[in-house]
Amino acid sequence: AYTMWYAHRVKRTPQKSPVYENDCRNREQFLSIQDTSVHFSIADRVIIIAFVLALAVISWGLITRGWYMVEIGSVFLALGLFSGIVGRMGISGMADSFVEGCKEFVYAAVVIGLARGILVVAENGRIIDTLLFGLSEMLEGLPQYA
Repeated sequence: AYTMWYAHRVKRTPQKSPVYENDCRNREQFLSIQDTSVHFSIADRVIIIAFVLALAVISWGLITRGWYMVEIGSVFLALGLFSGIVGRMGISGMADSFVEGCKEFVYAAVVIGLARGILVVAENGRIIDTLLFGLSEMLEGLPQYA
């Protein structure tokens, strides 16, 4: 109910939104882009077709061969190399694109790795059950719908 009330209030007077200035700035930036035409070269089309084929190969491998991370990663690595060659990026361009792509998800990978490490330590130390029981005890006094 609060969310609906707040959304109605901001829709009526957008200046009350805490992100009003950001929204205005983003709208101006978006509207300032004049060139909306996108030209797909033959190389772009080949790369898109290769991407769809890679997804099909991954689906086939998952269903029929029981592939997991190593095999899926290998398909994506091959797709990246193929795309770099077809797109005429060169070795440096492919490496730079790889680094830029890694920047976007390395934080999440570190968080997942640390969480997995904590879980392994808790399981091998045989304290996971005690931790979960203690956490569940804190929820015992709450109503069922909470």
